[in-house]
Amino acid sequence: ALQPCQGLSMESPQPSPTTRKSPQSLSPVSQVTLGPAGQSLSPLLSPVLSHVGGARTDSEEQPKHKSMAADEAYFIAKEILATERTYLKDLEVLTVWFRSAVVKEDAMPADLMTLLFSNIDPIYEFHRGFLREVEQRLALWEGSSDTHVTGGHQRIGDILLRNMHQLKGFTSCFQRHDEVLTELEKATKRLKKLEAVYREFELQKVCYLPLNAFLLKPIQRLLHYRLLLGRLCTHYGPAHPDHADCHDALQAITEVTSTLQHSLARLENLQKLTELQRDLVGIENLITPGREFIREGCLHKLTKKGLQQRMFFLFSDMLLYTSKGVTGSSHFRIRGRLPLRGMLVSAHTLCSQAIMAVSLVGHGLCLQPKPLRMGFSPVSASCPDPPVSP
Repeated sequence: ALQPCQGLSMESPQPSPTTRKSPQSLSPVSQVTLGPAGQSLSPLLSPVLSHVGGARTDSEEQPKHKSMAADEAYFIAKEILATERTYLKDLEVLTVWFRSAVVKEDAMPADLMTLLFSNIDPIYEFHRGFLREVEQRLALWEGSSDTHVTGGHQRIGDILLRNMHQLKGFTSCFQRHDEVLTELEKATKRLKKLEAVYREFELQKVCYLPLNAFLLKPIQRLLHYRLLLGRLCTHYGPAHPDHADCHDALQAITEVTSTLQHSLARLENLQKLTELQRDLVGIENLITPGREFIREGCLHKLTKKGLQQRMFFLFSDMLLYTSKGVTGSSHFRIRGRLPLRGMLVSAHTLCSQAIMAVSLVGHGLCLQPKPLRMGFSPVSASCPDPPVSP
């Protein structure tokens, strides 16, 4: 049986109040008390994302901002706050909106529900608490002009240090996200009802990226913390009272990201292959062990009828070239599949024009990045002996 990560609350994360209009057809079915009566509701903002007592006006904040214009640390702290709010909204796409969609239609098996949300809910709850701490500290930082004398609130390192150490406890959750993505993809292929809910959900305004891309957000956020902490350490001198905490926090998050570096690479590759599997028409089982996505781009293929625009996808073991599918869709139809084994590319000057040719098994493809014009170095190809089938 799948076990939740430590600290998991089995109740669904609760969406929060806001005055923004909810996206159509995405009303969470796991209803909870969201806020005061009469207030518009949306899960896009957690309770810690809104200022208690109403939003402050620009005119109220402007004098304080001017007084702290020279303090780069303050603006880095504000960046942490702003990006943490956005990140929490991204997590809620999974923890609130997608959960609501699959529960409403009873579309996801219980074991997959456990696997998915036992790995994402604890992370979500942690960041809600972290955001609350950062908001409270920034409120004190922006308070009276002598807070640095009376309370030492014009600093952020102590909060970052404490929370970066706590993130080490979620390493097992981060490492299982590629398993979550794999099992989710298998289930959508096997279960037509889940596939329909999945595809309909991706069409909603709240899901502004491919759904599986949101599973990359937690590890990517760790890398952002490392970047911001590096900037803080560079800004502070060794004698600054906040330097030691920021330096120790940077070391802590660097340890976590180093441990998860390979997990992130696998997850990014798997997410891209999963996305392309849906977009490429004419190829099955794009996701195979050892296959890595390298690059994609548009080239012009030289044919008897002239240059034809094609979309190319380069993988570690093959090159695909495609044409645009149905107008208005993101699908591409496979026109050719070329194994990389035995493929040769060489430069060649031809009539002062630029082409790039790729030859394989006795036939060549003449390609170029754009229609022929002056100023490009020509490229052509030679034909090798037939390669051994991979």
